[in-house]
Amino acid sequence: MLRRTSQILQGLARERLSMIVSDCVWKANQLRQDLARTEQACTDLQTYFSVSSPRKQQEPAQGFGKNLHVLRFSPNGSERTFRDPQQAPLTAAGMLVTLLALCLQLAPAAEPSWEVDEGLNRACRHTYTWDVYEIYFGKHYCTETLEDCKSHCEQTAGCKGVEFSPDWSWANMGPGGRCEVWFDDINATVDYSSSSYKVTCLRYYNNPTQPQEINLASSEGLPGACRGASSSDTSTCYYSVHSTQPWQPSWYKKPKLTLEDCKKRCSFQAGCTGIEFMEEKGYCEVWKVPIKAVQNVPGYRCYPIEPLAAAEATVYP
Repeated sequence: MLRRTSQILQGLARERLSMIVSDCVWKANQLRQDLARTEQACTDLQTYFSVSSPRKQQEPAQGFGKNLHVLRFSPNGSERTFRDPQQAPLTAAGMLVTLLALCLQLAPAAEPSWEVDEGLNRACRHTYTWDVYEIYFGKHYCTETLEDCKSHCEQTAGCKGVEFSPDWSWANMGPGGRCEVWFDDINATVDYSSSSYKVTCLRYYNNPTQPQEINLASSEGLPGACRGASSSDTSTCYYSVHSTQPWQPSWYKKPKLTLEDCKKRCSFQAGCTGIEFMEEKGYCEVWKVPIKAVQNVPGYRCYPIEPLAAAEATVYP
């Protein structure tokens, strides 16, 4: 028993070490790219502020230097003139700090990018191979391709990556595959190469998408479940699902999604038309199509962004 336990612990240690090394390699590459961009920006500034004569006045350039002060230098550094008379003379340390701040401002923002390793036959996990809880991600069904799944992520604020399963028809959740849009960091993956279940996990870096401001038609919502054109018009293709793990072990409970969490997921998802929420289970749907009707389903409430007409707001049995 002790030998088996030791083997398991050694395996977990090797797995954790491999994950740490992989993460360090990626971070080193990112830092190397950021450093190159910052060095170029500082080189441009050094050229701009260079002093090639005993006394030289630098005027702001038409581009990036238009907001800089006029600086006049003398050989001993005793004379300095500023465009703004309110500015105090800069010391050597002050000039260095200013240049460093300008370097950071001028360095272009890191471009959004997808993980180079395609992550084929690997499933996403948060910290360890067993750490997967539905609160970490939202699920888009009816997703045909990996590119469609990546598009969901790119249009979602806070998306850190995706897990895509191309064939989900066996679960009767609509045509196409299932796309998980991850909001938590993906720090581990599980190998599925020996399984018939096909899955791909990809990290997404430097996501530029920002949350949108949403205004629900009613803070109270409507009793019942959201529907499309009529009370019978519903499909898993109409919304993304965000829920609390239904089978959490008692020793590792995650908090349930709240109504505020559901609203936040709506603000993250481009084109959100409203939400459906069930408080008891922490179940949330973020809708992509116009909500025109509500069906009476106990425990659920519908919060459309656009107010429903009186006839449409009828709760159907």
